[in-house]
Amino acid sequence: MGYEVKIFIVEHRKNTKIGEDGWCRVICSVDLSKIGSGQTRAIIVKNQKELNLTPKKNRPFFYDFNGNKKINKDRYGSSLPLIPLQEFYDAIVYDNNKSPYRRFDLAISVLKNFLIKANWSYERDNNWLHVMPYGY
Repeated sequence: MGYEVKIFIVEHRKNTKIGEDGWCRVICSVDLSKIGSGQTRAIIVKNQKELNLTPKKNRPFFYDFNGNKKINKDRYGSSLPLIPLQEFYDAIVYDNNKSPYRRFDLAISVLKNFLIKANWSYERDNNWLHVMPYGY
């Protein structure tokens, strides 16, 4: 059995209207399917463990695509960590160099664009952009 993952590139900001620190806006997603057991998987597990130490009210979440339901866990019941773009990019490039995988190629291209074109935003940096893995 493999661990199937979609990654969401999310904008994470404090939502001052609602007052919830964990709210994230999904910008795009890439379906990685089965990611194996390399660095990419390890970085997801590490960040999930660290997230379990965070108070529940501050844990990341997004609203489903209808905007009605708050999603704060994946289909395996795991919390949704926020992983810095560069950290996730480095892990997936490492895994792809060891064992090329067509879905990793797509993810690498998408992540690279966000890293290079960080000034597409109004903030001129990408510290507010993260990868949110979602197991399904």
